Amino acid sequence: MRRSTAFIMIVMTAGAIASLFGRIWYILAVSAGLLGVLVGGLFGRTSFRECGLAPADIAAGLTARKNLLLAVVPVVLIAGEVWIGVQLYSDYIRCGLAIWDHQLVFTGTATLVLHILFLTMLEEIPWRCYYQLNIGQNFPGIAALILPATWITLWVMPLYGTSASVICLLGFFIRRLIWGYLYAESGSVLIVIISHWITTLFYLVLLVGI
Repeated sequence: MRRSTAFIMIVMTAGAIASLFGRIWYILAVSAGLLGVLVGGLFGRTSFRECGLAPADIAAGLTARKNLLLAVVPVVLIAGEVWIGVQLYSDYIRCGLAIWDHQLVFTGTATLVLHILFLTMLEEIPWRCYYQLNIGQNFPGIAALILPATWITLWVMPLYGTSASVICLLGFFIRRLIWGYLYAESGSVLIVIISHWITTLFYLVLLVGI
């Protein structure tokens, strides 16, 4: 692993852990990852296509039934999580909406949909195209799934402080494991972004509609 790559990954790891004490550190982690993707793509260390940012690879990735199922699984799981959460915890809806209260700055439907897409891209591109990709090339595959999911979950942990926190955080973590596996299998971060985006929109519809 190149020293520059290792340095950026250390910054991402440290930033994600430090985000327990302030979101600015997670912003640093995401920014470092985006810088790594940009530099790697421009200077040929990891092309944008190899990274999984080629639109043409979406159709190819979804031709495999396994990948298509993986893309749909988070939507099914989120429906199950909401049903279980509402049955077990009176404050589940408030817990589920807690993170969005800190992130969403738009209220109009169209701008809200685009804003969620933007946030999804900001999460998935650095953690998949840079962090997971480099972990998978240099360490056992299981680490490439668990580590990004763990660091992303640390970011939202301070936002959950109710009795429903366990199920909210567990669902959050499991979904990111699935998206990591989907990226490893399909090689397309755009497929992951689409799956993540649709799942998040469905999640909000369920939370607001209940």
